[in-house]
Amino acid sequence: MKPIIFIPNSEVGPVDERVVRNLAEKYRLDPDFLNLMRAYHGGELENAVIQLASTKMSVCYFLSLYDRNSKLEGAPRPHFEQKSMDTRLVNSIDYVRNYEHQSSLALFDALLPFASTQKDMCLDRCYVDLFCFDYRENQESPGIVLWQAEQAAEAYMDWDQLELEQQFDHQGNVLSVPWSEFLLPVADSFADFCDRIEYRMET
Repeated sequence: MKPIIFIPNSEVGPVDERVVRNLAEKYRLDPDFLNLMRAYHGGELENAVIQLASTKMSVCYFLSLYDRNSKLEGAPRPHFEQKSMDTRLVNSIDYVRNYEHQSSLALFDALLPFASTQKDMCLDRCYVDLFCFDYRENQESPGIVLWQAEQAAEAYMDWDQLELEQQFDHQGNVLSVPWSEFLLPVADSFADFCDRIEYRMET
């Protein structure tokens, strides 16, 4: 697996292993992903892009492995808008995936976000595209997809108007989600994702 080049000292400190264990209760976490996150979670990339079918998308930073109960090291880092919360929490997998807001609703189920395509944005308002593990078809070895926020928000609004029996099966699994309208395939694995990242030369 090709190493990712992070901006020096942009990582946010040691991961919270309790958060890792909580995630692992629901998702099989890729060992390559965990190894990288333990060294660089929350880290930022500069001029990094990845080629999709017809365009290149920026890879700006990785989300953190913290939650509201994590003990954050160093001085507080108030979020630029949600000033009562630390940026390291707001930009965490737990916050994006598990708090109730527009983005978490439109992620539906079986998607685990881990990296953002934009910096210095609010990730809870469904306008920032995210790279996600896709557990829909293969829970043991998930591929990587790009979750397109605005299209996902539209899909969620339509889905939310359906009758309950159209939304969920008897086991509580989500039904009737038009996944192809807001997901783009990116890579077959996390290692493949890392190998495909390119770095643009500054002009």
